[in-house]
Amino acid sequence: MGQASAAEYAAAGDDEARGIEHGEALAYALTTHGGEVVNSMSNDIFNGMTTEERAEYLKRQVIVGSAFIGRDKGTVAKELRDLKGLHNESVLTGLFYTSTPGNSNNGYVNASTYDFMNEPLRDFLNLNRNGTSQYIFADIAGQGFSQMFAFGFQLPPFSFIASLYHLDPNYSDVKKYTNADGQEVIFGLNKQTNKYEQINSELYRGTYNYMDSIMHFDFDMAPFDNKYGTNLFTALGSGVHYLVTDAAYNIGNIFH
Repeated sequence: MGQASAAEYAAAGDDEARGIEHGEALAYALTTHGGEVVNSMSNDIFNGMTTEERAEYLKRQVIVGSAFIGRDKGTVAKELRDLKGLHNESVLTGLFYTSTPGNSNNGYVNASTYDFMNEPLRDFLNLNRNGTSQYIFADIAGQGFSQMFAFGFQLPPFSFIASLYHLDPNYSDVKKYTNADGQEVIFGLNKQTNKYEQINSELYRGTYNYMDSIMHFDFDMAPFDNKYGTNLFTALGSGVHYLVTDAAYNIGNIFH
């Protein structure tokens, strides 16, 4: 059986992804299965690929891995997060940007690869250990998450600054939590139910972070801004509006 393209696997459907295509393609997609030694070899293979091969490899991982359920899906996501190349500036530059910015999609690589890196792959990488996108607040510390504070100052104003892009007006006391793997989850107090829960709305939910250095702005924030037309100034404006409405909500609760 010859190796099929990512598009062919996508068109094949879940049944083929689960069963019929188990041979060569499934083995290729799950190169990192088997522990640390195999994972190290996979890093070597990934780092030696061309940009086109890396994109194809990642698409296969997500397509086949998405056909799994439960912890199996969570395991594949974890193995992808462990690929050092996905946190490497030069590797990510090849997957995100053209050598001559402005030629297509505002200077990014071809639209399909760019969209894949920012939607299916980013969402897949953010899956929890049980293979779902739903996190329970009581469990996140056990998965290595900690609250995010801007500039490292663990005070409420700096928690607010760190959460500027996630201030869903339907929630109070919004907080961002991240871990060393790059996963991100947002929690807040639902103003309707008065319960502290995960925020999942498209504009405010947590998204996977490829980089935790200053390059976070290029590979995590800039693509978000490019899609939604946001920037730091609009986020600051939303933050001021949020503070006003949230203060009104909290005052209303006092006199309710």
